[in-house]
This record gives sequence, C-alpha cells and structure tokens, in this order.
Amino acid sequence: MKKIIIGLIFFGFANHMNAQFDVGLHGIHLEPVEIKIINLDYAKKVIDKNAALGVVNLQKEVANFDLIASELYDEERNIFPLKFEYKHGKIYATFNEDGIILRSFEKFKNIALPFAVRRTVKELYPNWSLRKTSYEVTYYLDEDVERTYYVQIIKEKQKKVLRLDTSGRLL
Repeated sequence: MKKIIIGLIFFGFANHMNAQFDVGLHGIHLEPVEIKIINLDYAKKVIDKNAALGVVNLQKEVANFDLIASELYDEERNIFPLKFEYKHGKIYATFNEDGIILRSFEKFKNIALPFAVRRTVKELYPNWSLRKTSYEVTYYLDEDVERTYYVQIIKEKQKKVLRLDTSGRLL
C-alpha cells in the first residue's frame, strides 16, 4: 500500500512538470558558421596527419593566421616574415600583402616519430637507441614540399644520424 501511495504522489508531480520548450517550438535555430582555412594550399601540402600532434597544431595555426586582420598588417609593405613557435619547434613563414604564405621553413626538435620512420629505424638498427629527433619542412608556393626526419641513434660509443622521409625511406 505504501508503494502505491508513493507511486501516485510521484505520478501526480510528474504530470504537472513543464516541458523545456513552449508548444510548437521544435528547437533552436543557429546561424550557419563558415569555417575557412586562409592558406588552403599551404595546409594541403604541408600538414602531414602522421606527424606529431604539436607539429600539426602549429601548422594549422599558421594556415589559419589572418594577416590582414592582425595588427601586424601594414598596407605599405609587400612581404611579411613572421615566426610562429611552440616548445618543440618554430615555423618561419613569409606572407605576401594578400595574406598568402609564399614560403616557410619549419624545424621541430625532440618530437615523436611517425610509425613508418620508427619501424625503419628499428628494422635497420635493431639494437640501437634513439637519442635525438628532428623534423624539417620546406615549403614554397607552387613547388613540392620537402619533409625530412633526422634521427640520431646510439649504440655503446657509436652514433649515427639518419635522414628519412615521411614514409620511412632512407635519404
């Protein structure tokens, strides 16, 4: 009997609760937002999804940088050399007066290597240890991008520096 009374009380309160929306309103209308990458050519050519997360994030920041809307923009200048950095690397990018990236040089140190690069190093030098890593990217508008990983390995008193591309092929 006690359960029935509690159930009826709960049902009575639940019956009087208001809905979240007024009758006839079926949701909230949001204005569309346009997301655009300002330097799409740079982003498509330079950003490698297999690179370390910090590298990709900094490259996206450079690709989305709106020079014209920034306080650095000066109508009297034609070329804008800028430096972007985070704790493991730097990107030196040169923009034109329209905010387009003409060229960039990127250098990152002590970053995680992509799987293909790690696999090649491990297969060719199985008893060696990684000591240092670096990654360089060179971009020129309307040219191919150069991406190179430098890996320093050690074994006892021996050191070697390997140059590899993004697929793990020795250069």
